[in-house]
Amino acid sequence: MTSSSEQQAVGKPGAARGGASRVSLACLACRTRHIRCDATKPVCKRCEEDGKECNYTKSRRGGLDRAALAARRERLAKQSSSTSPREGSDSVGSENHQPLATEPDSSLPLLSECFTEVNGSFPGASYLETNSTDASILSSSDPGIDPFINVYYKCFHAFHPFVLPLHRLLHYAEDSTWSNRLKPVISCVRYIGALYARSGQSGQLAMQAVDDIIEAKAVLPTCPFLCQAQLLYSIVLFWSGSRPQALSYINDTVGIATALGMSRQDFAIANSDGDPVLAESWRRTWWQLYIVDSNYAAIRRDTDFLTRDVPATVDLPCEEREYNSGVIPTPSSLADFDTREFSSENHVYSSFAYLIGSTRGVAQILAATPPDKKTSPPIELVEAVDAMIDGWLLLLPECKRPLMSKDGEIDELLFYAHMGIHASIVGLHRPYSNLLFDPLEKISSCFVCPPESHAADESTVIHTMRCLASIEAQVRIMTLPKRPFCHSPFTLCMVTTGTIPFLSACKFLLTGSKLSIAREQIRLTIGCLKSLAEVWPQGEKTVKEIQAIAREVLGLGASIPSSKTMLPSDPSSGATSSQRSPLSQNGSQSSSIEDLLFPDTIDSLPSCWDMQNPQVDMNLWFASY
Repeated sequence: MTSSSEQQAVGKPGAARGGASRVSLACLACRTRHIRCDATKPVCKRCEEDGKECNYTKSRRGGLDRAALAARRERLAKQSSSTSPREGSDSVGSENHQPLATEPDSSLPLLSECFTEVNGSFPGASYLETNSTDASILSSSDPGIDPFINVYYKCFHAFHPFVLPLHRLLHYAEDSTWSNRLKPVISCVRYIGALYARSGQSGQLAMQAVDDIIEAKAVLPTCPFLCQAQLLYSIVLFWSGSRPQALSYINDTVGIATALGMSRQDFAIANSDGDPVLAESWRRTWWQLYIVDSNYAAIRRDTDFLTRDVPATVDLPCEEREYNSGVIPTPSSLADFDTREFSSENHVYSSFAYLIGSTRGVAQILAATPPDKKTSPPIELVEAVDAMIDGWLLLLPECKRPLMSKDGEIDELLFYAHMGIHASIVGLHRPYSNLLFDPLEKISSCFVCPPESHAADESTVIHTMRCLASIEAQVRIMTLPKRPFCHSPFTLCMVTTGTIPFLSACKFLLTGSKLSIAREQIRLTIGCLKSLAEVWPQGEKTVKEIQAIAREVLGLGASIPSSKTMLPSDPSSGATSSQRSPLSQNGSQSSSIEDLLFPDTIDSLPSCWDMQNPQVDMNLWFASY
C-alpha cells in the first residue's frame, strides 16, 4: 500500500501533492505504480520519459452495453444447461428454479427469492444445479456468471452488508487495476454462496479462499479489501465450529484496519478513488468489524475486545436501499448520533446506525463495569444496561419500530439489533431471577454463568419478569412470516440465550394451557435453530446441546444422569440482599418503556406474583394473549 499522503493524493479527486489539481484519468502504468499521470494521449509524459508502454482503460461508468449484457446472459444460459441436479436431493419442485439473474444494473434481489416456496427449505441442490465433479463453475474467472456469488447476495449479504453491492462488485472485478485486490473478497463470497447452496464444491472453494487470502497478505498486506475477505472468512470459521481460528483471523483484521486508519472519518473518502459507493463500503467494513468483534466477546462472556478501545470517528452507514442503488447521501456523523436525544430535528438514522448504537451502548457499559465472568454481573451494571436499552428503544423513530415492511420484507439489521438486546436482557437479569439454573447448561456453547447464592427479595420478581418478557419478545420476532428461518448466524446464540431459561420457566413456573403454549414456542425456537443448522455446522451442535439440556431440565427420560438444580435464592446460605436493589420503588418500570419493550405482555407485576410463594399467576400474566 502507499503511504497516507500518497493515498490521499490518489484517492481524492482534485487533491494532489503540491496543491495541483489531479486529472481524472491516468494510464495503466502510472495507476499500477500509484504515481501522478498527466493523462496525455497517446503517451503520457512519465511513460515517455521512462520508455514504458502507455495504455488507457476504456471507461465503464455507463455499465455494460446491450451487446455485452446479451453475451453474459448467453454464457449464463449455457452454464446452467450444462449442469444437472445433485444426486440425492430431497428438495421438491427443483425443476421450477431458474438460473439467477446477473445483470449488473439490476437492483438487489429480494431475500425471499432465495428460498423455495414449495417446501420452505434452504436453497440447496434444487436451487443450484451443481455437483462436485463439475469444475466449470469452480474454475470460472468471470464473476458475472458465477451463481455462487448471486446466492451470497440473495441469502447472506443483507445480514452483514459491507461488501460492495453486486453491480459495483462486478464493475470493479472487470477493471484490471482492481481485480487483484478484490480476488480474496470474491473467493470468500463464492465460498459462502456455496455453503448456502449446499454445494459439493464448498470444500474446494474454502481452500481457494484461504489461498487467495494468503496471497493477498503477501502482495497487498494492508489492503482494505483484505480486511473484508478476512472478516467474511472469520464469520464462516466461527459458525463452522473453528472458534480459535476465527478469533485469530479477526484479530489480524483489526490490526490491519487499525494500521490503515479505517476507524477515522477521513479514511473512506481518501481511499475511494472518488467513488461514494466504495467509500460507503469502507465505512461499513469498520462498523461490521466492530459488531462482529463485539459479538464474539459477548458469546465468550468477555468484556474485552480489540475494537472496543480503538477511537472511532468514522461516519455512520446509510440505508440499505441507498447503498444498493448507489445513491449515497451525505453520511451522518457518530457524534450527532450520540447526541440525538438533544436534537430538535427528529432526524431518522439508518437501520445500520441503530444497530451500531445498540452494540456500542451495551459494550461501553460492560467495559465501564467489567463483571467477573465466573460470578453474577453487578446489579449496578444490570441497571445501567437496562437504562441504555430502554433509552435506545424510546428514541427509535416510529418508522423504525416495525421489523417488517408493508411489502413483507424484514429489516435484517433491526432484527439483529432487537434479538441482541433481548439476549442481553436475559443474560444479565437471569442470575437475579427465579429462572433456575441446571449444571448441565455448561455444555452450551452460549453458556450463561449461574449466580452466586443470594436471598430472594422483591427485586427477584422484576428480574424474572424482565427475563420472561424478553424471551416472549424474541419468540414474537421469530414468528414473523418468513420461512425458512434465515438470518445472521449470530442469531444462533441470541436464540439460545432465551431458549434455555424458557425451559426453566416451563418446569418451575408455567402450568396448564400456558405450559402447553410455552412448549410449542420452544418447538418453534428449536425449529428456527435447525433451519440455521442447515447452513452452519455450529448450529447443529447448538441444537444438540439444547435438546440434551431440555431432556435434563424437563425430565424427559434422557440417558444423562440427573443433576441438582441450582437456585438463585438459597435461604440456607445466609446470604443477604444488601448488594442488590430493585429496579424501581414501586416494583415496575415506566409503562411507556414496558409498552415499547414488550407490548401487551405486562400489566402489573404485584398482581400476578405472590411474594410469599414466588410463583407467577400465569392466568394473569398471559391474560392479554
